[in-house]
Amino acid sequence: MQSDGNNYTLNLDVNRYDTLISAYYCYDPNISLNFNPFKRFINNKDLISLVENYLNFQFTIYSSQTWVNPISKEKHYVYRPHRDHDDYKILGMVVYWTDVDENNGSLSVAERSHISNNIGEFRNLTGKKGTVHLVDFGTLHKGSPIKDNPRITSFLRFGNYFNHSTVMDCWCTTP
Repeated sequence: MQSDGNNYTLNLDVNRYDTLISAYYCYDPNISLNFNPFKRFINNKDLISLVENYLNFQFTIYSSQTWVNPISKEKHYVYRPHRDHDDYKILGMVVYWTDVDENNGSLSVAERSHISNNIGEFRNLTGKKGTVHLVDFGTLHKGSPIKDNPRITSFLRFGNYFNHSTVMDCWCTTP
């Protein structure tokens, strides 16, 4: 989605982040999707039922990204409020693999903005490593810069197999 197509070796133990090219680095999707504890979690019948009940149709995971976000001064576009328009209805799952707070990349959402044009205050979705948030990405949302510690997160998108995002990201091969 945001890749230049090159492979990089990233050392998060280095104290100097100002030499990094980007604020976003992404693992191959198969790494997280084939991680057995994660695979068991996303195939849990209660999670599947919850997602199907929200979407009101049989869904597929049409996007899977695990991001590493080092400390960066980059002014990335995801820090601005936006909505994702992959399809008419999508649900995202955000897994925090590191502790996440307002200073290291918490996702913020404008509550109830997926059902109303009245936009209230943004709420930071923080959490300790292992925290999972389910978010309708039709909601007005934004990321926050990484200031204190690197962040590692997985983002999965549940929805129709064939949608705008799958065409743009070339996920439109036979499942």
